[in-house]
Amino acid sequence: MLCRGLQIGVRQVKSVRRDTRGSRYQRAIAPTLDYVAAELPKKDLPATFTLGDGETQGSFDNKPLESNTQYDIYLGSVSRISQSVSLVFFSRVVL
Repeated sequence: MLCRGLQIGVRQVKSVRRDTRGSRYQRAIAPTLDYVAAELPKKDLPATFTLGDGETQGSFDNKPLESNTQYDIYLGSVSRISQSVSLVFFSRVVL
């Protein structure tokens, strides 16, 4: 299996807790995404990507982001097993 492209996943942060060291954490171990904003084929990766521009990226709606709202962004590696089956492994983007 080779990486065929990347997916951009979005999850709105609904509650933030602080641990004893003051850093933020979420209770979920695996991400539960609100939506996938884009799938970018490996052969056509753009130099830049604007999250929330309202455009359709592949078959995904890159919805506008809400003001004064925090989001967790995930980058997923897409591997195609067959025409109908894909695997996506997501990792949270930390800026």
